[in-house]
Amino acid sequence: MKKLLITIIFLTALSTQNLYASCSDDVKGSWEYTSNKTQVNYTWKNYGDKSIVITRVGLITANSQYVKKYEKELGIKPFGVRTYQFYVGDVNLDVVTHGSWNCRYGNVAVKKSTPFKPKQKSGSQKFLEKILGN
Repeated sequence: MKKLLITIIFLTALSTQNLYASCSDDVKGSWEYTSNKTQVNYTWKNYGDKSIVITRVGLITANSQYVKKYEKELGIKPFGVRTYQFYVGDVNLDVVTHGSWNCRYGNVAVKKSTPFKPKQKSGSQKFLEKILGN
């Protein structure tokens, strides 16, 4: 009974430690404007052995308001590097104080796409084509 209780406590401690792990501990990011200040280049480096997904990226003011924000999933493989660029020529960059991003552990969700199926012809359309010779 004691062995079972000790095993349960040990496993709970291990799982709790992983539960509160943050991907921001493993990923380091930087951003910069291009030379003409119309684009922003973000670069993230994954220093861990787990895949990370960037879920949101943007530019923020001093009072934490987004000037520009993109909700996009960008995957970074273990020990990998990822870059992303977006247009900022239409916003006032004087109010931007810092860049921001959110992340999570995991992989980018795969979207299922269904192939295009042309509409089936009705029986009368097929009969008409036979008559007309098409």
